[in-house]
Amino acid sequence: MLKSQRLMLLPMERHMASKVREWLLDEDVAQWAVFGDPRPLTVEEIEEQIVAARADPRIRMFAIVPLDSISPIGEAILQGIDWKNRSAQYGLIIGDRQMRGRGIGQEVSRIIIEYAFSDLGLHRIEALVLSGNVAAIHCLEKVGFTREGVKKEAVWKNGQWYDVMLLGITAPSSLLTAK
Repeated sequence: MLKSQRLMLLPMERHMASKVREWLLDEDVAQWAVFGDPRPLTVEEIEEQIVAARADPRIRMFAIVPLDSISPIGEAILQGIDWKNRSAQYGLIIGDRQMRGRGIGQEVSRIIIEYAFSDLGLHRIEALVLSGNVAAIHCLEKVGFTREGVKKEAVWKNGQWYDVMLLGITAPSSLLTAK
C-alpha cells in the first residue's frame, strides 16, 4: 500500500471492476481518454483486464482510496514498464466527480513518482494527454512533468482528430547515484 496524508493507493482488485466501469462511462472521463475501447467494456471484461494487469510485471495498477473511506475514487497506473530502460507510462483517472478539483490528481501523481523512482528504480515516466485537457496538463506540470512534444492528430474521437501532448519527468540525479 502506498499512502499520503489523505489517500492510499491499493492494488486494483477484481471486485472493483463495476466502479471502474462507472468511471469509464462518465462523459468527462471518456472525453479526455487517450486510449480505450470504442465500445463500453462489460464488468467481466474489466475484471479480466484487472486480473491480467496484476499478473503482468510491466503494469502496476492502483485504486485511489481516501483514508477515511473504503470506496475507491479513481485509479492510477504505471504501464508499459520497460525494465531495461527503466521507464513507464503513467495514467490517472479521478472517477468520483465530487473529488475532482481538490488536488487529488497532484497528490496521487506525487505518490506514483516517488514509488516509480524510489521503489521501482525507474528513471523516466511519461504521460500522454489530449492537448485540450488543460486540467491534466496543469496537474502533471505542477508535480514536475515537462512538455516534451505533440503527436499531431494522433487520436480519432467523436468524429475528429485530436493532438496528444507528451509530458515526461526523469528521476533526480540524487536518486540515480543512490541506485
